[in-house]
Amino acid sequence: MRWEGMSPSLGWLAAFAALACATAPTGVQGQEPDRDVTPKSSSTARAIAAGATGAPILVGAALGSPFPIIAGAIAGPSMGNVYADDWTRATRGAGWRLGIMAGTVVGAAIAARGGEGFDSIGRAGAAMVAGGAVLAVRSGYDIFVTSAHSVRDHNARFRDRADVSLSMFVPPGGGGAGVQLRMSF
Repeated sequence: MRWEGMSPSLGWLAAFAALACATAPTGVQGQEPDRDVTPKSSSTARAIAAGATGAPILVGAALGSPFPIIAGAIAGPSMGNVYADDWTRATRGAGWRLGIMAGTVVGAAIAARGGEGFDSIGRAGAAMVAGGAVLAVRSGYDIFVTSAHSVRDHNARFRDRADVSLSMFVPPGGGGAGVQLRMSF
C-alpha cells in the first residue's frame, strides 16, 4: 500500500481517536477514584454536550478547517457524560461516532471506485450524506439521551448513600474539645 497520496489529516484523526478512547484515571488499585458527590442537572449536561459539539463545528466551518469539525463531532456529544462523571458512556459514544465517521469515509472511497466521471462522484456523495445522517442521529442520541441517563445514574449513586464522618468538636460554652460523629442516611 502506498501512503504518498494520503492526507495528513488521517494522522490527526488517528491521534484524536487514541485520545478519545482513553479511559479515566482509576487511582490506587482497589480504591474508587474521588468522585464528585454533588447532584447534577440533565439540562446542564445536555447544554454542555450541545455546546461542545456545535462550537467546534462552527469554528471549523468559519476557518475552513476540518480538525475542529472532527473533534466536535467525535468528542463533543460525550461531554455531557463527562460532566456526569460517566467515562464509560463517554468513551463508548466517542468510539461509536469515530467508527461511523471512519465507515463513512471508507464507504465513500469504495463507492467512488469503479465509476467514471460524475457517476462515481454522485455515489461517493450519497455515501457521505448517508454516513453524515447516521453520525447526526448518533450524536443527537448521545447529547439528549445518554447524557441524561448518566446524570440520573450519577444522582442515584450518591442520593441513597449513607455518609459517616468524624470531626473535632468544641462546645460553645467552653470546656474541652471532643470528637463528633456525624451520620446521614
